[in-house]
Amino acid sequence: MSPKKLNGSPFDFNSRALNGDVSTYDLYYEIEVLQDLDFTAQTADVIPWFGRSGKGKQSMWNIGINPETTYPFTLSELAELGKIKITIKSSPSGNFSTLVNTVIQQ
Repeated sequence: MSPKKLNGSPFDFNSRALNGDVSTYDLYYEIEVLQDLDFTAQTADVIPWFGRSGKGKQSMWNIGINPETTYPFTLSELAELGKIKITIKSSPSGNFSTLVNTVIQQ
């Protein structure tokens, strides 16, 4: 995941150094943390990779285990618990354009 810049705008695709062209990704979504999360996160600088400039930020969440499933919580489960809100901002590939502006939360 990539946090927003201090000015509130997201890091662009190139600065996140993701593999492939932006148009190959089905969904671009924003996650808003609504409650304290019971796990740790680590944020680091993005290095240049895949021919992209990098220099953005990325976060890795060490998501806790759901005791009901014995697997890590999914983002959908965290949204259902009211911990996060997921807003689908776009469908770069165009495959899921009907989902744009969908909000997933409790």
